[in-house]
Amino acid sequence: MDFMTTILLISFVSFILTYLFIPKYIKKAKETGIVGVDKYKIEKKEVAESGGITILFGYLSALFLILHFFPEYTVQIFAVATTVLLVAFIGMIDDFYNISWRTKTLLPLLAAPPLMAIKAGVTEMYLPFLGIVDFGIIYTLLLIPLAITGAANAVNMVAGYNGLEAGMGVIMFSALSIIGFITNNTIVVLLSLPFTFTLLSFLSYNKYPARIFPGDSGTFLIGVMLAVIVILGNMELVGVILIIPHIFNLFLYYYGYFKRGAEKTRSERFGSVDKEGYLVVPNRFFLPWLVASFQKTTEKRAIYSLYLIELVFALIAVLLFVL
Repeated sequence: MDFMTTILLISFVSFILTYLFIPKYIKKAKETGIVGVDKYKIEKKEVAESGGITILFGYLSALFLILHFFPEYTVQIFAVATTVLLVAFIGMIDDFYNISWRTKTLLPLLAAPPLMAIKAGVTEMYLPFLGIVDFGIIYTLLLIPLAITGAANAVNMVAGYNGLEAGMGVIMFSALSIIGFITNNTIVVLLSLPFTFTLLSFLSYNKYPARIFPGDSGTFLIGVMLAVIVILGNMELVGVILIIPHIFNLFLYYYGYFKRGAEKTRSERFGSVDKEGYLVVPNRFFLPWLVASFQKTTEKRAIYSLYLIELVFALIAVLLFVL
């Protein structure tokens, strides 16, 4: 088989395995009480939580197939597999034990060593207007860990609406897949296309109205995979463009945090819905609330607005390599 056929086959297998595994996980999660409340519905139903384990299952299946068909990338695939296992485990710890936000911010650093090891000796990175910049050992010891924990927490912080994280992830990794094909960047295609299909499979259950939530195990995994792919593919600029909405959300949140204080920020952590099903947002210091604050809107409409924002930045990233 040629490269295109092989990677599409791997992606399809990942999609199917994830799709078949999710209903079994949903049933078991509800039986064992691993559930969360769907807050932005009139009826507050319980939904299976910590669904990131299903994304992990589907994607690891793809990585095993990549090892079989593309043994020349064995070192990279083992590094990626180790990283995703570590970050999913870290996310599950938070899902089950609800650790503090300070600890949550730092824990993804534990998933950085495999990527640091594989990039040892690489010290250069492209920066707009400056060209290739040599960061020396700072690149490996500081920038890679910061990218890992920064991306994980940025994606996690946007979480809230049904299908939001997975849907925005599908857009981001679709853009990476396209850019990988355009630039003949094999490792980017190998890693991003199967992950796109895995997220699409998860999204079919996570979209509005959700039957499963990703939890931190899922949101951390999406963020870390973005960092992993752009670092291994030497596409850091693309990664920065794709994650701009999440970075803007972080600035919004911390601006509100320092402006209003920790106590008020915690008390307004979640919004609600009125008796007609429209979102009632407590403030504008959170991107999902900001897009819903200009007019009366439903959760579903707010989700599509956020998809559109991410799509704009994905198109910008792709056009950089087309024009």
